[in-house]
Parts: sequence; C-alpha cells; structure tokens
Amino acid sequence: AVERLRGALGADGADWVGIYRVVDSGEGYQALLKEAYRGSISRGLFPLTEEFAKGSNNSTCALRRRATVVSDTQSLAADQP
Repeated sequence: AVERLRGALGADGADWVGIYRVVDSGEGYQALLKEAYRGSISRGLFPLTEEFAKGSNNSTCALRRRATVVSDTQSLAADQP
C-alpha cells in the first residue's frame, strides 16, 4: 500500500510517506498510530490533543482534518514537542 501511494505522488515521489489510523490511546484521548511508512525512522504514535499539536504537524493535520504538504522537511523543527 505504501509503495502504491508513493507511486501516485508522481515522478518526483516523496522522501517520506506514511499510513496512519486513529486509535484510542487508553489514556483518555485518541492518537494517530503509524501503520506503515517508507522513509526515515520517526515517531509511531501521535496524541490527538491540542497541547501535543502545538509541536506536531501530524497531530495538527489530524485534528483540523486538513492535509499539509511540506515541501522542505529539512526546514522543520523535530516533531518532538
């Protein structure tokens, strides 16, 4: 599935792509759980809380239900609030 998604991104592809699902954290909030990815190692669970979203593009996108394209990932701060 990840390879098909990368192929759909066009000739330039992407340096990183992932597939997530929303799960119950077991601690009273929902979170994004990374199911599969291709690229550099990164966090596997992203709490879906406003506080965590302050430092996480993934959580922010999920909470706002709006995708974001990051053209230059090197310009971003680490995804570690």
